[in-house]
Amino acid sequence: MDKKRSFKRSGLLLLVFAICFHMMFSGHLSARKKRKSIIPHFYVKFKAIGSMTKAGDFGDFIDRNEIYFPEYGSTHSEYDIAVTTPKYFVGYGGEIGFETERFGVGFAAEYIERNFHTDYQFINAAGGEQIDYTRDQSFRSVPIFLFVHYRLIDTSLLNIYLTLGEGVYLARYQDDYRQTVTTTTSASATSLTTSNMNHLGFHVGTTIDFKISRFLSLSMEAAYRRIHFKEPEADNILTDADGITETTGDLYYWTNEGSGESRFVIGEPDQSKFNWKGLPAVFDLDGFSFSVGLKITFDFKKKKKIEKVAPVD
Repeated sequence: MDKKRSFKRSGLLLLVFAICFHMMFSGHLSARKKRKSIIPHFYVKFKAIGSMTKAGDFGDFIDRNEIYFPEYGSTHSEYDIAVTTPKYFVGYGGEIGFETERFGVGFAAEYIERNFHTDYQFINAAGGEQIDYTRDQSFRSVPIFLFVHYRLIDTSLLNIYLTLGEGVYLARYQDDYRQTVTTTTSASATSLTTSNMNHLGFHVGTTIDFKISRFLSLSMEAAYRRIHFKEPEADNILTDADGITETTGDLYYWTNEGSGESRFVIGEPDQSKFNWKGLPAVFDLDGFSFSVGLKITFDFKKKKKIEKVAPVD
């Protein structure tokens, strides 16, 4: 219920923002009639994207383990542990569409991703054992959308649109694990877990195009996305000295209330494991996203040929 109220407030704020701009720039609207227009026209847009979504259990996983692993390494001298992760989801995208004087319709495809990378080394000098461990865990999505842009403001400097979108999100959680154990000999193991998800989602926001030239604009967008992926299934391929083992099942999110650690595992948690609890994993991409890029418009009107008139004697 709180998320629904938050979404309604966000949509209302975006609408109020657009109306305020419309009132501020209404004095410039008459200038549109005086200058040459290239409407209707086709356009293409290329953009960089940042998203503030928490991503459901994946965001909680990062928050917990950003604290857990460094603290564990600092209290155990045998371990050298480092974790790296970007602060937000980042990516890129493109859009192609057609605009009239008031409306625009566009088809867009994007790619956004956030990952969690762990490196650790364990050295047992007395036992002559060394373990080198690398793990990359990521959540990525490819939104494919149909957009409708409603032009609220059109001046010689900028255009402002109310933007609505509906489409499908193709998403993937991946856990790529590599480990080498060295004693008198060396043995390695790899594990790859993948979970593919897809669901319909929607997008509402405000787009502002700052005009650089007649055919080129700097395009900026602030929008709210809403999309949930629930109870995903996952596949795991483990390769070690015993051969290849494949596992398929429901993906669960386990948390340890004692240590604060968390992990994604195929299957329900073993109740005999002290302090570990688990529920079916939930991913989402709810939250605000921002993009900035270049918009190129194309004028397909044919230029009128200038007829040469022979000089009269």
